[in-house]
Amino acid sequence: MANNDAGEGVVMQVMKHYCQVETCEANLDGAKKYHKRHKVCQVHAKAPIVLLAGLKQRFCQQCSKFHELSEFDGTKKSCRLRLDGHNKRRRKTPLPIELEDNQCRLINGEARPHMDMTLSSRNTIYTADISG
Repeated sequence: MANNDAGEGVVMQVMKHYCQVETCEANLDGAKKYHKRHKVCQVHAKAPIVLLAGLKQRFCQQCSKFHELSEFDGTKKSCRLRLDGHNKRRRKTPLPIELEDNQCRLINGEARPHMDMTLSSRNTIYTADISG
């Protein structure tokens, strides 16, 4: 207890952090901020199955929340919904291709290494002769 100038007592409350998993009594006071913030110990953050609220669940690395096992594919650590969004952001869009008189023109300046490429006179469009 610390005293201020007026002589009144000031009480400092210390917050204790514990893992939210049933039967886990891991004190998170010395744990990383991530584990404190999400109220999960390192063991249960990586566990394939955890009992929480009477349900078998797993901690999702993308959401930082527990989900039922049915929301995961196999032994993946991210739920299907978040993993799908993550993959869509990472996936590259296919290049548009125009076929014209036995020539293949790749529009975005991308060239396939197995083709014989020559620079076209228009902007930076590459062409390749694909006739046998």
